[in-house]
Amino acid sequence: PLDFSKEWRVGPRNPHSPELALLRDSLLPGLAECAIRNGGRNVHLFEVGQVFVQGDFQLDESPEIALLSTGRLWPVHWQADAPSEADFFSLKGVVEELAGALSDHIVFDYPRDPDPRFHPTRQAGVLLDEGRLWAGTVGQIHPDVAVEVGLPETTVMAELDLLVFAIQDDIEHSLREFSRNPAIRRDIAVIFDQ
Repeated sequence: PLDFSKEWRVGPRNPHSPELALLRDSLLPGLAECAIRNGGRNVHLFEVGQVFVQGDFQLDESPEIALLSTGRLWPVHWQADAPSEADFFSLKGVVEELAGALSDHIVFDYPRDPDPRFHPTRQAGVLLDEGRLWAGTVGQIHPDVAVEVGLPETTVMAELDLLVFAIQDDIEHSLREFSRNPAIRRDIAVIFDQ
């Protein structure tokens, strides 16, 4: 259901199974399967991998990153007011941080060609270079697709083409050394009598 196949998809000569008969053109079906295998609730996943898309004259291989989020963003804690649930805006924030690390000029806009896997009014295109380069889509799963797949209707997903970020010439990437002292999440001070 998440896989809207196109007639140009090709596969290996000797596939191991019918499910692996075609090369993937999206990472989202694999993430959906993984989310279902892990209970389908309170799951936050991502995958970086190669997809195969139709180029001008041939099938091209392109690196992509896909994200899927559903349920609580963090565990219930006694100090927390209420558990925060994943929604369109929480995943949009993650995509904004991720894309912002790769590019300075990121814009969200209603996609020119809406993706039928996403809710018609809860999806946005990720655009670069002042809205000229399409880099991906972020949105909430379509209710019909959610029912077919078996995921909650509040599931949000995103897919970004990493090759678009790589072809930008005006972005300077700087590397920095890892800290020799890892972060400490808890600090315990113990007081003893002499």
